[in-house]
Amino acid sequence: MMFLKRIKFLLCVSLVVSSLTGVQAASSTSTKKKKVASVSAKDNCSAYLFVYFTGNRKDEEQIRFALSSDGYNFKALNGDKPIISSEKISLSGGVRDPHILRCEDGKTFYMVATDMVCGKGWNSNRGMVLMKSTDLINWTSATVHIPTVFPTEFGECASCMGSTNHL
Repeated sequence: MMFLKRIKFLLCVSLVVSSLTGVQAASSTSTKKKKVASVSAKDNCSAYLFVYFTGNRKDEEQIRFALSSDGYNFKALNGDKPIISSEKISLSGGVRDPHILRCEDGKTFYMVATDMVCGKGWNSNRGMVLMKSTDLINWTSATVHIPTVFPTEFGECASCMGSTNHL
């Protein structure tokens, strides 16, 4: 866990590169003057954080972190091993497609991921995992199981996950 503590001191995390590019593009093409959230030099950010999963096997469907100083060349952290255990945060036992953002307060981070194990079939995508952290080390999480939250629209697959520990 020492490498995670180091992250806290190395960066005041920036955004995933595509998000940063989108914000810059939106601000440069807008004809109306409005406040656009972006990372500026005064934020004192020193690296980009990339959040990802590595493949379709259950042990690969877990959240990993990588850092980059230029936004193009990334180095995996934790020996490319999971940062957060999918077993602890998901109903299915796996997560895919993680997205992270930094809140306007500059101190809070939110992450969302698909709650799914590919080995159960592509049709097993029935939920999301929502996470929150103020230090990128300790995360709180909640799951949203779509068939349970919206039984009228998606109730026919309510038994896909077989768990009741959700929002």
